[in-house]
Amino acid sequence: MSEIRGVWIANRPHSKVLESRSQIVKALDFLSSYGFNLIFPVVWNRGYTLYPSQVMSRYHLPVIDPFYQEQQRDPLAEIIVEARQRNLKIIPWLEYGFAASHLPMADIFRAISSLASTRTGWCSC
Repeated sequence: MSEIRGVWIANRPHSKVLESRSQIVKALDFLSSYGFNLIFPVVWNRGYTLYPSQVMSRYHLPVIDPFYQEQQRDPLAEIIVEARQRNLKIIPWLEYGFAASHLPMADIFRAISSLASTRTGWCSC
């Protein structure tokens, strides 16, 4: 890769790319056609993963973002397959999720609190 042309792929509600496999295909076709060669998909966001996580399960936390669990999807696996078909490199992006928020998201706070109390070394508070 002589030149890096990358783009960050945000999770819902900031982007519709990950909402369905067809949206992923459409977005990666677009990026590939404009010469992008690297994508940064968000894999940790709001206290949830974009893929079924064995680690989260081990700590009795949500295994995947409930939106994708309801759809019985693994968006990370989908994006990997589609990116490889277009010769796009992938670097996972970890976003917020260990920080507090003013939004009423009690389930996320419980998950973060549980994780923070069992893995104190992971926190920067």
